[in-house]
Amino acid sequence: MLRKIVLVTLAVVLVTAPAAAMTTTTLDGNTPLTDQSHIDTFEGDGVTSAQVVQIDLKVTVAEDHEDAGLDGFYIDSGTTYLRLDYDEGVERTVRFYVPSEYFAPRVKRSLEATNGGPDISLSPVRDGNMTAVSVDLSGQTDATYRISSVSGGIWAGRSWAQDRVENRTGWEMPSLAGDSQWQYIDAQTYSTASPARINDTDLTLQYQADAPDGSMQWLPVPTCSDPADQRVCSLEDQETTVIMSSHDSPRLRYKHGTDLLSTLGSDINDLLQTDDRAGDFFDSVFGGGA
Repeated sequence: MLRKIVLVTLAVVLVTAPAAAMTTTTLDGNTPLTDQSHIDTFEGDGVTSAQVVQIDLKVTVAEDHEDAGLDGFYIDSGTTYLRLDYDEGVERTVRFYVPSEYFAPRVKRSLEATNGGPDISLSPVRDGNMTAVSVDLSGQTDATYRISSVSGGIWAGRSWAQDRVENRTGWEMPSLAGDSQWQYIDAQTYSTASPARINDTDLTLQYQADAPDGSMQWLPVPTCSDPADQRVCSLEDQETTVIMSSHDSPRLRYKHGTDLLSTLGSDINDLLQTDDRAGDFFDSVFGGGA
């Protein structure tokens, strides 16, 4: 009788035991895709392939569908293709990072493969400088995904909504038009007699100022109309942006390209500074508070 009880108990344990967990391989930035040589190849040729060392996975990023293994008619304009060629029979979850030089970060919980295969998820990491790609591989897989350049603003928009209060001290959103890193110019390094010069005219350009509540905020640098009456302003001359200061020089920051969200937040700050009624409006719309 005891033997029967033991056998029955063992059978129940075997039936109810959970299945073995899928192997997780976290590559993150440890792939050749993050090497500058691969980034340079992609920017020059429009395609690059990287063989992952840890597992038998080849990752290709291409601007042309044929370079990504797709046949037939596709409109390649505004699209980057991501191809995953996995040649193992092991089921595993893989996560790796793709630098923003290949395509702009965005949030996508489930992106279908164009030619069949598992869905992938995309999420921004490392302050928007990279995209984390996660995929569940159930065996040998050759799948290609279309990444839209237009959809890259999704994450930036979500982040602006979540971090709108923090804009009073400035934020560093990824610019879809180029470099996502702010460059700073200290106030002591330029003056009216010695303007700051930036060898770029395609800029998001802001200066630091006191907010009404005593904190610091970033405001847009206006175009010079009457420098004598403007604390700071900018001029364009032979592809050089010249920053003029009429008296005390504020701290400056700039980044290449038009960062629409930072520009919007900066304009909102400018409005809040000049009209208290605007603050009431934005509090009513966004809820106010911290």
